[in-house]
Amino acid sequence: MFTRTELEIKTIQELRDLCRRYGLKPTGNAGYKTSYVTSLIAFSAIALNQMQEGRGLRRLRDFQKINYSTNSNDNHFKGGMKGLPTAA
Repeated sequence: MFTRTELEIKTIQELRDLCRRYGLKPTGNAGYKTSYVTSLIAFSAIALNQMQEGRGLRRLRDFQKINYSTNSNDNHFKGGMKGLPTAA
């Protein structure tokens, strides 16, 4: 993620785009940078806390299993990647 300083130098549009990417809403008036910065700073702290408590997406391996299972039946995934099975 970003440090507070890195977030504070971004424009409101850049902060809005980051929040949209992560599904976050500003914590106040959307016309102020601080509303986005607060949400983005809190997001990383909450995500780390949930991971330590065993909630949410716990490991990269879990995400890879989800990603593989959703892509394994795609017909356009015929070429495959080295070491990964290809779709029929």
